[in-house]
Amino acid sequence: MAKIYDKFGKPLGYSNSTGIPSHQSKGLGDTVEKFTRATGIKKAVDVVTKAMGKKDCGCKKRKDKLNKAFPYKK
Repeated sequence: MAKIYDKFGKPLGYSNSTGIPSHQSKGLGDTVEKFTRATGIKKAVDVVTKAMGKKDCGCKKRKDKLNKAFPYKK
């Protein structure tokens, strides 16, 4: 397993063979992020966002809002 980082250099955890972060999901936002990365949706959104001249697609804010609204119980 290799240590993986987000686009800002913050460690996300360790990847499995698929390259998906293996950190424990805190809520629905983390699960959506894992799904979009695994299916390639995240990469497509990043390409379109960059082509439109924007720096951020809003994924981080959306993930945080979903995690706050739908947290997983411990």
